[in-house]
Amino acid sequence: MNCKIALHPLYVLSLDQWGSRTVILCSVLVTGAGMILMSFVTNLFIGLRGLFVHLIPRLKDVGYSSTQAASILGLVFLLSGIGRFGSGIVSDWIDRRLVLAGLLTSQVVAALSLTQLGPSSLWHTGLFALFYGVGFGGTIPLRSLLIGDLFGPRAFGAIRGLIQGGAVAAGVFGPVFFGRVFDVTHSYNLALYISSAISAVAIPTTFLLQLPHRAPQVRC
Repeated sequence: MNCKIALHPLYVLSLDQWGSRTVILCSVLVTGAGMILMSFVTNLFIGLRGLFVHLIPRLKDVGYSSTQAASILGLVFLLSGIGRFGSGIVSDWIDRRLVLAGLLTSQVVAALSLTQLGPSSLWHTGLFALFYGVGFGGTIPLRSLLIGDLFGPRAFGAIRGLIQGGAVAAGVFGPVFFGRVFDVTHSYNLALYISSAISAVAIPTTFLLQLPHRAPQVRC
């Protein structure tokens, strides 16, 4: 028995009842949208995981105490809640690619600001926590929303797991990369510059995603 599965208006596959999930997952790998989204998530997590693991050592390296450094990391996670809540709301009203590009830009600016961080710049670390927390948190709901927009609800969990595979690999590589750079150069700056450049490259690729048209929201 054959059936047609609509992933979204651009992707319609003829599948049999036994191989539908396998074919859908394979199609994600070969479609431009699937490759772009997977590469975006991979690039994002190289810097994201590397910085999270090494943020406290970075802050201690420039003169902050362990308590101060841990407090700043906690503030990043606290402020990420604003990003998660805010990006979900904003992306219902404007193009999600614009929201994603803005969140990535916020992360890049925050990461680069760490290269100029001094031991007495608590206001500087507060701005870093705001920009990085909102930028990091905001991408979390957007990743799921984009997968739904691009591929629809069919096999959503399996597709999300497949896309996250790149994040897992990058999440392992990022901390090792940051640590190796510090061991060689005795500074995290080079790792911050490289991870920021990788994230910056991902910003324009978000606009290559061809999202289906969404009906405008109606205000009550």
